[in-house]
Amino acid sequence: LAPEPQPAYDPAARMRIDSLYLKDVGPFDEVTIDFPAGTRDDLADVYLLTGENGCGKSTVLYAIAAAVMGGNTVLGPELATQRFRSRDALVALTAAGSDYAVAFTDHPIQFKSRELKRRSSAGAIGFFRAGTSVALWGFGSAATRTLARPTPVEHAAFAYAGSRNLTQTQFTGVESPTWSPYENALGFTSTVDSERLLRWVAYQAFRQAKAELGGRHDEGLKIRSVTRDIEVFVSNVTGEFFEFDAFNPDFDGVRILRDGGPIEPHLLPDGLKSIVSWVTDLLARLERIPWVDDVPTTKRSFLLLLDEIDIHLHPAWQRRILPAVARLFPKAQIIASTHSPFVVGSAGQDARIIRFNVKDGRSTLDPTPRGAQVGTSVSVVLADVFGVKSEFDIHTEALLDRFREARHALLTGTSQDRAAVDALAREIAALGEELNAIMGLEMRQLDRLLTNRAQAAS
Repeated sequence: LAPEPQPAYDPAARMRIDSLYLKDVGPFDEVTIDFPAGTRDDLADVYLLTGENGCGKSTVLYAIAAAVMGGNTVLGPELATQRFRSRDALVALTAAGSDYAVAFTDHPIQFKSRELKRRSSAGAIGFFRAGTSVALWGFGSAATRTLARPTPVEHAAFAYAGSRNLTQTQFTGVESPTWSPYENALGFTSTVDSERLLRWVAYQAFRQAKAELGGRHDEGLKIRSVTRDIEVFVSNVTGEFFEFDAFNPDFDGVRILRDGGPIEPHLLPDGLKSIVSWVTDLLARLERIPWVDDVPTTKRSFLLLLDEIDIHLHPAWQRRILPAVARLFPKAQIIASTHSPFVVGSAGQDARIIRFNVKDGRSTLDPTPRGAQVGTSVSVVLADVFGVKSEFDIHTEALLDRFREARHALLTGTSQDRAAVDALAREIAALGEELNAIMGLEMRQLDRLLTNRAQAAS
């Protein structure tokens, strides 16, 4: 296959998503989501999708992936198109000044004053584009080519689902990878292949050893740097020692070295498997893609979609995961969904918080602009971003509500039952030291207010 013509390459340019338009997709009737560019060259552009279950966070990620795929029949945009609610359903994406769309229609459509021409079709689904070729992303026809005749690319895109895992894998030989780095790259649930990943780790160790034995020490260090980036990243997130062990004569395959000793990857805790699986897959793909230049692997410009970035992670790890990703891939555009106030609270100064509200089964974009939550407590993030006003459990909050109502009735004179207020205060105070202190303050304030009212009345 002859290479497709490419526009002039600008090494300083980032291929980035500017906005997304959805109509009749998932819980959205019609919504436009903007992704303004960040200002930090040393950190990735980060966008966090938040909101209650069913608000459409995953739908947004699937829709972006479908538009980026550009109608590629190998990758397939089914995760988005199965959420289309009508024949007017539309996903339209603006990226680097060009428009891409996926729609149920057999006719050209208008989007932002441009006609989107039919590119190809599959059944009732039409794929459209305007302007720059989708192949810029490293997908389109480039995704189906063999690595024997690769087309150099400037940018790429990757997507990982909330459920990420490593399965038991053993092998006795090391061989050069033959899989395409584009295969299932936007598949979400099908992106990670455990055996393929661990074979790649073993092959990287073999390449490093071969280079060093041949006296090519700089080449060996460059090869090692890719897996070393993974190890440092995982260690930074977990606060624990982490290293791949690919050359143990007593074990067929790759093990993990941790503070507690060697362990097989599939026996790692779920949170650790979640991190290791997607970041290893991502680095393996970035390392194997045919790029147009020779910059370090982690300095590549790419789109990263992460559904439920916080899944299975301890709160301490949730606080570290996003800053670690943003530092490791400073030229990336990262769009992630999360239910964690710790993730939102850890977002860097350039991060954007995109919140959705649901009413009667329909989701809308919260118009309140929310930037990074640097310097904001978790309790404030819970209230402002997640709409959770209480820090206590449901039973305790119900008791507190009853106490506030009884106190208000006593202060307004609609009740004279001081004993009921005292009884509720004692019940709540008995639940714990923190609540005991709160009730002490509340009752002292109540006594002052009642005394002041009595003095004013006399």
